[in-house]
Amino acid sequence: MRVGVLAIQGGFAEHISHLKKAGVALAEKELEVVEVRTAEELDCCDALVIPGGESTCMAHICKTNDLLEPLRDFCSTRPVWGTCAGMIFLAKSIQGSKEGGQLLIGNMDITVNRNFFGNQVHSFETSMATPGSHFDEINSKVHGGDTFRAVFIRAPAIIMSDNEEQEKGKGEVEYISILRLDEPASLGEGQTVSRVAVAAKQNHILVTAFHPELTSDIRWHALFVQMARDHCGAGGKVQGAVKEFPKAPLPLADIPDMPILC
Repeated sequence: MRVGVLAIQGGFAEHISHLKKAGVALAEKELEVVEVRTAEELDCCDALVIPGGESTCMAHICKTNDLLEPLRDFCSTRPVWGTCAGMIFLAKSIQGSKEGGQLLIGNMDITVNRNFFGNQVHSFETSMATPGSHFDEINSKVHGGDTFRAVFIRAPAIIMSDNEEQEKGKGEVEYISILRLDEPASLGEGQTVSRVAVAAKQNHILVTAFHPELTSDIRWHALFVQMARDHCGAGGKVQGAVKEFPKAPLPLADIPDMPILC
């Protein structure tokens, strides 16, 4: 199984390091993790991580390099995980976009407020409850407790109305981590929210507003590796023989121990 990390901008190196560690923890001996910058490289992957960074910059680079449509096709059928900017990129609708709007992959039925928590100076960390139903199996293989460390850097959030079911959004969207606000937040035009979703899943798509790759906890990466494995095992494997990747992947020894937070 080959998992790609979109490596055109943002924190892709940290994700590569964590995915490799998660593969070891899950005994995925045949897991290969590669950097993806072209449509040809993307087509060789079974799953993809879109890292945090700058969503408008990512979209511009993808459009300029004829990668946007291949990404949309890929994300419609194969597992993908977007963190922070990656979550914005995957949403069907966003609030607070730059003047003139921005290009989106748009494969997930969520509305994301682009800078919900404020500017860079409003970045923060908090402890959140581990989503039990998703992490029960992961916790038996990867050390972890009842909480995880969530790092929010100029973070977005998924807007959910207060009358929505606790764990369900539109269609098949499942809210798997919900953050309750100390005070209701105003979104303009009379809209206020008292809680937002910061992690969600819709079929083969996973998104998080926070950055698991910046902590020592590899459980979110293990969850995505397991999602990709389950998808491949259910017949979602790339059709035909495994395509040879255009260039040799970096060996584990060449990937630095990237996590910077304890």
